[in-house]
Amino acid sequence: MARPIIQGIIDKGIAQVYVTDILRDALQAFCAESGAVCSTQKDILEQCDAVVLAVKPQVLPALLPELAEEIDRRGLLVISIAAGKKTEYIGSFFSGEIPIVRIFPNLNARVKAAVSAYCANKYAKPEDIALAKSICLSFGSAYDLVPLGHDLYGRVKFFMQRALDISYNLFDYLLIHHLAGL
Repeated sequence: MARPIIQGIIDKGIAQVYVTDILRDALQAFCAESGAVCSTQKDILEQCDAVVLAVKPQVLPALLPELAEEIDRRGLLVISIAAGKKTEYIGSFFSGEIPIVRIFPNLNARVKAAVSAYCANKYAKPEDIALAKSICLSFGSAYDLVPLGHDLYGRVKFFMQRALDISYNLFDYLLIHHLAGL
């Protein structure tokens, strides 16, 4: 999921993107093709105002303690796509009032047709939320979960309906282009 997010940020000119990965060869290849800057975890934390955690949820317990001191020191915005990990969980690794925004992209991000949602903790400022929304919009549509209320069933139902609508529209588009020989 990191690839379409990074590519969307770069394509829309939202920010210069610095990336790191434990797989250095894959990282070098990705940076060469995407326009992202290969970096180290330390340099990213020193140079950037926001950190996007595009990792699997099981990686967070080992990763967040490594990042915590510098994120706390600089008050960096943390944006996470880690499934099933609430802002409270992520925030528990920091000692300060760190702004955290969770984004919920789906696989349609790969074709810039994702239906994504986002929500923020109480420390996120309007500009933090706006950045997360613009990132989501760079690879599809974006919806703030807060105005939808606290009814989890209602939120899930809403997003499933939107995802299906967009998936059907994408399928129709691809089918029409295929049938037309485009």
